[in-house]
Amino acid sequence: MKRYIIFIFPMLIVFFSDCRNNNPAEPKNKSGYKIIYDVAPDKIFIMNEDGSDKKLLLIRGRYPKFSPDRQQIGFYSNDRRIRDRVPLLSLCVSKIDSSDFIFLGETIPREGGNVIGGFDWSYDSEKIVYSSSSDGSGKQIYIINADGTGCTKLTNSGTNFAPMFFPDAQKIFYITSAGTMVMNIDGSDKHKLMNLYTGRPSFSPDGTKMVFSISEQADFVDIYIANTNETNLMQLTNDGMSISLGWSPNSNKIIFDSGRDGGDLYSMNPDGSEQKRLTNSGNIVPLIWISPDGEKFAYALPTTFEHTQFSINIMTTDGRNDRSLGIGISTNLDWYQNE
Repeated sequence: MKRYIIFIFPMLIVFFSDCRNNNPAEPKNKSGYKIIYDVAPDKIFIMNEDGSDKKLLLIRGRYPKFSPDRQQIGFYSNDRRIRDRVPLLSLCVSKIDSSDFIFLGETIPREGGNVIGGFDWSYDSEKIVYSSSSDGSGKQIYIINADGTGCTKLTNSGTNFAPMFFPDAQKIFYITSAGTMVMNIDGSDKHKLMNLYTGRPSFSPDGTKMVFSISEQADFVDIYIANTNETNLMQLTNDGMSISLGWSPNSNKIIFDSGRDGGDLYSMNPDGSEQKRLTNSGNIVPLIWISPDGEKFAYALPTTFEHTQFSINIMTTDGRNDRSLGIGISTNLDWYQNE
C-alpha cells in the first residue's frame, strides 16, 4: 500500500535581489504560456512550456509564486550579499516586466525575521499571508498589504504555518500542531476546519467548493468535498489512499493522486463520478500545477529512488500528450500566460 506523508517544505528567506537579466526578449511562445521554476542550488529560471528558451531569472532564489494578476512575484532566497542591509530571513515582493521578465528595481523587505512556513497571495493580489518566527514567539501567522504596509499579527501562541486565503479573501486556512484551522482575516473566529483534521484544501475557481483529504485512521486517507462556507461535507473516494490536488479552472474536474494502482494521477467530477486514470508511472509525487486555461497541467515524476531529482512533465487534463520538460527541475514551479 502506498503511504502518504504530509510534510511542509522547509522555507528559507523571502526577499528579492536586484540581479537582472538584460538579454533581449525571447521569441514568442506559440501557446502563450511560460513556466517559471527553480533548480538547485537556488536558481530561478523561466522557459516556454515546450521546454525551449530557458533563461536564468535570478540566483539564490527558490519557490517562485506569481501573484494572481501575474504582475508580481514572490519567492524565497538566501542572498548573502545583502545580509548587512536586511535581516537574513525577510519577506519581499517584486514587480516584473512581463515583456522580457526583468525585476523592476530593487525590492523592499516586507518584514524581517525568520519567514518560514509558506506564504500565499490573496485572489485580488492585494495582500499576502505568511508564517514567521520573527518576534521570538514561535511560528505565527501574519497578514500584510502587497505594498509592505499594514502588517498585522493574527496568531499569538503555538505553532502556525502553511497559511492560505479562502477565495473571498475574508478567511484564512492554516495548519497548527493541534490540527487544521480557519480564521477571519482579522484573526477572529479561530476554529478547526469542518471540526475535522483535514489536509490542505483546494478551492474551486468559482469559489463555491473546496476539496481536501481526511485521514480517519493511520495510513488511510480519502477525498471529501464541501462548500466553502463549511457545509455539506461529502466523501468522494473510498479507496483509503487518495489525496486531492487541484481543480480545472471551469470547476468541472478535480485532479487527484491515488495509490490504488501504485501511485498515479486521476481526474473525477465534483460528485466523485467518472474517475479516470491519467498517468501510468506508479511513482507520482502528489503535486500538480494546472495551466490558467485548464487545458493542461504539470506534474513531478521522481528520477531517483531518494526523490532528490525530478522530471517535470506536462499533459492535457484528459490524459493526452504526456511529455517531459527535462530532468533536474525541482518541485516548485508556476505558470505565466503572455498577453
